[in-house]
Amino acid sequence: MILASAVVLLFLGCADSDDATGPTVNEGEDPNKSITLDHVDGLVNGRIPLGQEATFHIRLANSTGRAIRGITNGLRVHSPNGAQWTTTGGVSTGAITAQMMEQRRIDDFSVTGSGADTIGFTGYLIQSDGIPDGFDEICYEITIGPISAAAGRLICLDSSFYQPSGVWKWAGRDFNLFPGWDGPHCYTTGD
Repeated sequence: MILASAVVLLFLGCADSDDATGPTVNEGEDPNKSITLDHVDGLVNGRIPLGQEATFHIRLANSTGRAIRGITNGLRVHSPNGAQWTTTGGVSTGAITAQMMEQRRIDDFSVTGSGADTIGFTGYLIQSDGIPDGFDEICYEITIGPISAAAGRLICLDSSFYQPSGVWKWAGRDFNLFPGWDGPHCYTTGD
């Protein structure tokens, strides 16, 4: 039920009848309102060592000039040439608080370490304030591993759609936008 509510909210926008300034506007992609890979723990000389885990730290920066009232962003970890790992997990750092968005959810899809492992991050508000303009924090972490593939393979992190309707999107009181992403990011396995 919560996921269905989030999907409806993000499809329709987050306008309130009390103080909406007009119809919801699709503002398109804006690289200045962004999601970025801040850093990766577990790298050795820029590579992901065999038998080890790696953690990707994801930063959200709101420079929209308005509060973000709904988010749905998916990230996938995949290998274009057969690297494998045991599992993939996503967690929140707690930077997006309940005062910003009461409803926050992390969904994982096919997190087996082969093919594409996808983590969906969703959030929306009911009574809270939203993610304020100027917010710039590491909000999510995705950990993969241990790495079990041969050395010299690639592991990539990129933006992704996820089911049932995880469009890469942020929504506000009177806007929808598709935040910029600085990826894909790819790393070679091995020492």
